[in-house]
Amino acid sequence: LGLERCQEFRDTATLDDASIGTAGMFNTGTNPFNMYIEANCVMPHNTHDSHGGMRFQVPWGKHMLASRKWTNTASHDFKVNKTNVLPVVLVRDPYSWMQSMCKHPYAAHWPHTAKHCPNLVPADGDRNRGDSTSRVKVNFNGGAEEFESLAHLWSQWNREYYNADYPRLMVRFEDLQFHAREMIDVICQCAGAVAKDPNDKFTYIVDSAKWGNGHQQYKQTNLITGMIKYGSDAKRVASMTKEE
Repeated sequence: LGLERCQEFRDTATLDDASIGTAGMFNTGTNPFNMYIEANCVMPHNTHDSHGGMRFQVPWGKHMLASRKWTNTASHDFKVNKTNVLPVVLVRDPYSWMQSMCKHPYAAHWPHTAKHCPNLVPADGDRNRGDSTSRVKVNFNGGAEEFESLAHLWSQWNREYYNADYPRLMVRFEDLQFHAREMIDVICQCAGAVAKDPNDKFTYIVDSAKWGNGHQQYKQTNLITGMIKYGSDAKRVASMTKEE
Protein backbone atom coordinates (compact mmCIF):
# COMPACT_ATOMS: atom_id res chain seq x y z
CA LEU A 1 0.00 0.00 0.00
CA GLY A 2 1.37 3.45 -0.90
CA LEU A 3 2.87 2.83 -4.34
CA GLU A 4 0.96 5.83 -5.70
CA ARG A 5 3.37 8.13 -3.81
CA CYS A 6 6.65 6.54 -4.93
CA GLN A 7 7.22 9.18 -7.60
CA GLU A 8 6.60 11.91 -5.05
CA PHE A 9 9.33 10.51 -2.81
CA ARG A 10 11.80 10.15 -5.69
CA ASP A 11 11.08 13.71 -6.83
CA THR A 12 11.39 15.35 -3.40
CA ALA A 13 14.10 13.38 -1.56
CA THR A 14 17.66 14.66 -1.92
CA LEU A 15 19.47 12.14 -4.13
CA ASP A 16 22.68 11.93 -2.11
CA ASP A 17 20.70 11.35 1.10
CA ALA A 18 17.61 9.36 0.00
CA SER A 19 17.17 6.11 1.89
CA ILE A 20 14.72 3.38 2.94
CA GLY A 21 13.85 3.06 6.64
CA THR A 22 12.32 0.04 8.37
CA ALA A 23 9.26 0.41 10.62
CA GLY A 24 6.83 -1.95 12.28
CA MET A 25 5.47 -3.09 15.62
CA PHE A 26 7.25 -5.71 17.70
CA ASN A 27 7.04 -9.19 16.14
CA THR A 28 6.41 -7.99 12.59
CA GLY A 29 9.69 -9.04 10.94
CA THR A 30 11.53 -5.72 10.95
CA ASN A 31 14.92 -7.36 11.41
CA PRO A 32 14.69 -9.85 8.51
CA PHE A 33 13.22 -7.11 6.32
CA ASN A 34 16.20 -4.87 6.97
CA MET A 35 18.54 -7.78 6.20
CA TYR A 36 16.74 -8.36 2.90
CA ILE A 37 16.93 -4.78 1.66
CA GLU A 38 20.55 -4.36 2.76
CA ALA A 39 21.55 -7.61 1.04
CA ASN A 40 19.77 -6.84 -2.21
CA CYS A 41 19.39 -3.09 -2.77
CA VAL A 42 21.42 0.09 -2.78
CA MET A 43 20.53 3.75 -3.31
CA PRO A 44 22.96 4.57 -6.14
CA HIS A 45 23.53 8.22 -5.25
CA ASN A 46 23.51 8.05 -1.44
CA THR A 47 26.78 9.33 0.04
CA HIS A 48 25.65 9.79 3.64
CA ASP A 49 24.86 6.24 4.73
CA SER A 50 27.42 3.43 5.11
CA HIS A 51 24.75 0.81 4.35
CA GLY A 52 23.90 2.09 0.92
CA GLY A 53 20.78 3.93 2.02
CA MET A 54 19.20 0.86 3.61
CA ARG A 55 18.50 2.04 7.13
CA PHE A 56 17.99 -0.33 10.09
CA GLN A 57 15.08 1.84 11.15
CA VAL A 58 13.33 5.10 10.42
CA PRO A 59 15.10 7.93 12.28
CA TRP A 60 12.19 8.36 14.73
CA GLY A 61 12.44 4.69 15.76
CA LYS A 62 11.15 1.60 13.98
CA HIS A 63 8.63 0.67 16.70
CA MET A 64 7.60 4.27 17.35
CA LEU A 65 4.12 5.61 16.59
CA ALA A 66 3.96 7.45 13.27
CA SER A 67 2.49 10.48 15.07
CA ARG A 68 5.83 10.92 16.85
CA LYS A 69 7.83 11.30 13.64
CA TRP A 70 8.65 14.94 14.32
CA THR A 71 8.88 14.76 18.12
CA ASN A 72 11.06 11.68 18.62
CA THR A 73 14.48 10.88 17.22
CA ALA A 74 16.31 7.59 17.65
CA SER A 75 19.83 7.59 19.02
CA HIS A 76 22.55 8.34 16.44
CA ASP A 77 19.93 9.78 14.05
CA PHE A 78 19.79 13.40 15.22
CA LYS A 79 21.48 14.64 12.06
CA VAL A 80 19.26 12.64 9.68
CA ASN A 81 16.85 14.55 7.44
CA LYS A 82 13.63 12.62 8.07
CA THR A 83 11.97 13.73 4.84
CA ASN A 84 14.69 11.90 2.88
CA VAL A 85 13.73 8.54 4.42
CA LEU A 86 10.97 6.39 2.87
CA PRO A 87 9.31 4.42 5.69
CA VAL A 88 8.47 0.82 4.84
CA VAL A 89 6.02 -0.47 7.44
CA LEU A 90 5.66 -4.19 8.16
CA VAL A 91 2.07 -5.18 9.01
CA ARG A 92 1.19 -8.64 10.28
CA ASP A 93 -2.09 -10.54 10.49
CA PRO A 94 -3.48 -9.33 13.85
CA TYR A 95 -4.36 -12.77 15.18
CA SER A 96 -0.96 -14.36 14.60
CA TRP A 97 0.67 -11.10 15.74
CA MET A 98 -1.18 -11.28 19.06
CA GLN A 99 -0.05 -14.90 19.51
CA SER A 100 3.57 -13.79 19.08
CA MET A 101 3.04 -10.90 21.48
CA CYS A 102 1.76 -13.36 24.08
CA LYS A 103 5.08 -15.20 23.85
CA HIS A 104 7.37 -12.20 23.35
CA PRO A 105 5.73 -8.97 24.58
CA TYR A 106 8.91 -6.87 24.50
CA ALA A 107 7.98 -3.38 25.81
CA ALA A 108 4.22 -4.07 26.04
CA HIS A 109 2.65 -4.85 29.41
CA TRP A 110 -0.90 -6.00 30.12
CA PRO A 111 -2.67 -8.56 32.35
CA HIS A 112 -2.63 -12.01 30.74
CA THR A 113 -1.63 -15.60 31.40
CA ALA A 114 -0.33 -18.40 29.22
CA LYS A 115 -3.80 -19.97 29.27
CA HIS A 116 -5.66 -16.73 28.56
CA CYS A 117 -3.94 -14.49 26.08
CA PRO A 118 -4.26 -11.96 24.47
CA ASN A 119 -6.99 -11.43 27.06
CA LEU A 120 -9.11 -9.10 24.92
CA VAL A 121 -12.15 -9.93 27.02
CA PRO A 122 -11.14 -9.56 30.67
CA ALA A 123 -11.41 -12.42 33.11
CA ASP A 124 -13.73 -12.21 36.12
CA GLY A 125 -11.01 -10.71 38.27
CA ASP A 126 -10.53 -7.87 35.82
CA ARG A 127 -14.27 -7.25 35.60
CA ASN A 128 -14.49 -7.09 39.40
CA ARG A 129 -11.99 -4.22 39.27
CA GLY A 130 -14.22 -2.42 36.78
CA ASP A 131 -12.09 -2.99 33.68
CA SER A 132 -14.05 -3.46 30.47
CA THR A 133 -10.87 -4.31 28.55
CA SER A 134 -7.33 -5.34 29.42
CA ARG A 135 -5.36 -2.14 28.96
CA VAL A 136 -1.90 -2.34 27.40
CA LYS A 137 0.99 -0.07 28.34
CA VAL A 138 3.84 0.21 25.85
CA ASN A 139 7.09 1.72 27.06
CA PHE A 140 8.16 3.54 23.91
CA ASN A 141 11.43 5.41 23.99
CA GLY A 142 10.45 8.97 24.73
CA GLY A 143 7.33 8.14 26.71
CA ALA A 144 4.83 5.37 27.41
CA GLU A 145 1.43 5.06 25.73
CA GLU A 146 -1.65 3.18 26.89
CA PHE A 147 -4.17 1.34 24.71
CA GLU A 148 -7.51 -0.25 25.57
CA SER A 149 -6.32 -3.72 24.55
CA LEU A 150 -3.77 -5.50 22.39
CA ALA A 151 -6.21 -5.28 19.49
CA HIS A 152 -6.45 -1.52 19.97
CA LEU A 153 -2.66 -1.29 19.94
CA TRP A 154 -2.48 -3.13 16.60
CA SER A 155 -5.24 -0.98 15.14
CA GLN A 156 -4.04 2.43 16.31
CA TRP A 157 -0.36 1.81 15.56
CA ASN A 158 -1.05 0.74 11.96
CA ARG A 159 -3.79 3.32 11.41
CA GLU A 160 -1.37 6.14 12.11
CA TYR A 161 0.86 5.02 9.25
CA TYR A 162 -2.17 4.32 7.06
CA ASN A 163 -3.31 7.92 7.53
CA ALA A 164 0.17 9.45 7.29
CA ASP A 165 0.42 12.60 5.17
CA TYR A 166 3.86 11.68 3.80
CA PRO A 167 5.04 8.95 1.39
CA ARG A 168 5.28 5.52 3.00
CA LEU A 169 4.82 1.90 2.03
CA MET A 170 2.86 -0.63 4.08
CA VAL A 171 3.67 -4.26 3.31
CA ARG A 172 2.58 -7.61 4.66
CA PHE A 173 4.86 -9.59 6.96
CA GLU A 174 3.51 -12.74 5.32
CA ASP A 175 4.70 -11.62 1.88
CA LEU A 176 8.22 -11.29 3.24
CA GLN A 177 8.02 -14.94 4.25
CA PHE A 178 6.65 -16.33 0.99
CA HIS A 179 7.24 -13.72 -1.74
CA ALA A 180 10.44 -12.04 -0.61
CA ARG A 181 11.98 -11.35 -4.01
CA GLU A 182 8.85 -9.86 -5.56
CA MET A 183 8.24 -7.72 -2.49
CA ILE A 184 11.80 -6.42 -2.16
CA ASP A 185 12.04 -5.65 -5.87
CA VAL A 186 8.90 -3.48 -5.77
CA ILE A 187 10.01 -1.63 -2.64
CA CYS A 188 13.46 -0.85 -3.96
CA GLN A 189 12.13 0.36 -7.31
CA CYS A 190 9.67 2.59 -5.48
CA ALA A 191 12.46 4.33 -3.56
CA GLY A 192 14.76 4.62 -6.56
CA ALA A 193 17.15 1.90 -5.42
CA VAL A 194 18.93 -0.54 -7.72
CA ALA A 195 20.02 -4.16 -7.36
CA LYS A 196 23.12 -4.54 -5.21
CA ASP A 197 24.38 -7.48 -7.26
CA PRO A 198 25.48 -6.45 -10.78
CA ASN A 199 23.98 -9.67 -12.15
CA ASP A 200 20.69 -9.09 -10.33
CA LYS A 201 21.23 -12.15 -8.13
CA PHE A 202 18.81 -12.18 -5.20
CA THR A 203 20.02 -13.11 -1.72
CA TYR A 204 17.59 -14.93 0.56
CA ILE A 205 17.99 -14.54 4.32
CA VAL A 206 18.07 -18.14 5.46
CA ASP A 207 19.52 -17.90 8.97
CA SER A 208 17.76 -16.54 12.02
CA ALA A 209 16.90 -12.86 11.80
CA LYS A 210 16.23 -12.25 15.48
CA TRP A 211 19.55 -10.62 16.29
CA GLY A 212 20.45 -7.85 18.71
CA ASN A 213 20.28 -7.34 22.46
CA GLY A 214 16.48 -7.33 22.51
CA HIS A 215 16.14 -10.78 20.92
CA GLN A 216 18.81 -13.02 22.42
CA GLN A 217 16.52 -14.46 25.10
CA TYR A 218 13.94 -15.64 22.56
CA LYS A 219 13.74 -18.78 20.46
CA GLN A 220 15.10 -18.15 16.97
CA THR A 221 13.25 -18.64 13.65
CA ASN A 222 14.93 -19.07 10.26
CA LEU A 223 13.54 -19.05 6.70
CA ILE A 224 12.40 -22.69 6.62
CA THR A 225 10.97 -22.89 10.13
CA GLY A 226 9.30 -19.53 9.52
CA MET A 227 7.55 -20.82 6.40
CA ILE A 228 6.32 -23.87 8.29
CA LYS A 229 5.19 -21.80 11.25
CA TYR A 230 3.52 -18.92 9.43
CA GLY A 231 2.11 -21.07 6.64
CA SER A 232 -0.34 -22.66 9.06
CA ASP A 233 -3.24 -21.12 10.95
CA ALA A 234 -3.43 -24.01 13.43
CA LYS A 235 -2.44 -21.80 16.38
CA ARG A 236 -3.80 -18.50 15.07
CA VAL A 237 -6.38 -18.21 17.86
CA ALA A 238 -4.66 -20.33 20.52
CA SER A 239 -5.48 -19.37 24.12
CA MET A 240 -8.33 -17.13 22.98
CA THR A 241 -11.76 -17.58 24.51
CA LYS A 242 -14.98 -17.92 22.52
CA GLU A 243 -15.90 -14.34 23.42
CA GLU A 244 -12.60 -13.06 22.07
